[in-house]
Amino acid sequence: MSDFAGLWRLDGQPVDRYDIDRLTQGMDARGIAPARVWRQGAFALVHRQHVFTPEDAQEKMPLEGPSGGILAADVRLDNRGELADRLGLSGAAAAVPDGALVLKALERWGGDAVTRLYGDFAFALWQPGSRTLTLARDPLQGRSLFIHHGPKVIAFATRLRPLLALPDVPREIDGMAVADRLILNTADSGQTLYTAIRRVPQGHILTITPERAVQRCWWSMPRPGTLRFASHAETVDAPAGHPALCQPCGNGRGGDRGG
Repeated sequence: MSDFAGLWRLDGQPVDRYDIDRLTQGMDARGIAPARVWRQGAFALVHRQHVFTPEDAQEKMPLEGPSGGILAADVRLDNRGELADRLGLSGAAAAVPDGALVLKALERWGGDAVTRLYGDFAFALWQPGSRTLTLARDPLQGRSLFIHHGPKVIAFATRLRPLLALPDVPREIDGMAVADRLILNTADSGQTLYTAIRRVPQGHILTITPERAVQRCWWSMPRPGTLRFASHAETVDAPAGHPALCQPCGNGRGGDRGG
């Protein structure tokens, strides 16, 4: 388990060290490692690692892939062996940390890689060449990912505190969100208590360029009675992206993991 945060200045101004410090301090927690930072001009990623598994000790995010993509992730994979086999890494799987496997999967399959990841994850992938930011979450609320998309900056983090530490992110409370909490209305899966901060919904992938932001649902809970498989074996073998396992879902707005 780990935490990460990032900042993209849409006005082209370089990210300064004060904002890096704010993001870093916003992720302070007992037992968390010092920050590792990737920064280039108007974009920066900050990652801090907790070490719970042998693979965690090998994580060195943010990671840069062969194509130049930069990854930060909060991830625990349950299908390491299977994923390594599909990536042609059978003999070396034990030595490859989860974050590196995720990056290799994204390099191989692009955004469709999310359907091949089993476990808890949230990740941010920055592609400097195309100026494209990709954010994604697992289907089962194992990890959180928050985003502020304003006219001057895009900021994102696995916790609220790093975002609230930035002067460019408004702290106005969303009165409707408070009312929804009081009546236990969770229909809007992207909602937080702050007007200017949204959550990437579970089972969604969000792709952002300077021109637009596109959010799509790649997995949601099947509706009762909609599964149609010919056999038990077919059910077990169905990938996460199988049409019978992925129901259309809205972009709704829902609660937040505390800072």
